[in-house]
Amino acid sequence: MSTGAMKYPDPISVEEYLEGEKVSEIRHEYVGGQVYAMAGASKNHERVSGGLFANLFGHLRGGPFEVYKSDMKVFVNVLRNEAFYYPDIVVGCDPEDNETHFLNRPKLIIEVLSEDEKRDRVEKFLICQAIESLEEYVIVSQNPKRPEISIFRKSEGWLPGHVHHEGGFTLASIGYTGRVEDLYL
Repeated sequence: MSTGAMKYPDPISVEEYLEGEKVSEIRHEYVGGQVYAMAGASKNHERVSGGLFANLFGHLRGGPFEVYKSDMKVFVNVLRNEAFYYPDIVVGCDPEDNETHFLNRPKLIIEVLSEDEKRDRVEKFLICQAIESLEEYVIVSQNPKRPEISIFRKSEGWLPGHVHHEGGFTLASIGYTGRVEDLYL
């Protein structure tokens, strides 16, 4: 999902944002007091994110991890700048992460690239690195003609060491192994 061109001009507080999201018909991301409307997703985006979510849900079912798809916010606080993002897929398992409408301590974030690739690859990736509990940040292409899964790991300094165009890939943070081809059926 990407943010649309709709940006609200006046800064609002976190509390105003959270209350507004509870009743809004559209989702918004929040960065440093600014609110950005979320745009809809393409069919390819939904196929890839939906398939990956289904695989992870089945893999994690009955265990300590919980997986959420696109409607669960993640809270990030970087140098007193607060942000709320809606990752395409997020996994958490911290029992102290007890907010009802967002996660503070996700273990894994997956972004299926939207039209605004730069935002997913740069802004969100850099900001989410500040989440202490985050172990992996994964970027997935939505284009079946150019399959790609890029896995960035905190334990490896967030360097781009794992890029997969075919074959198997592993999400070490949750002990999941899958095949790139299975995401693009």
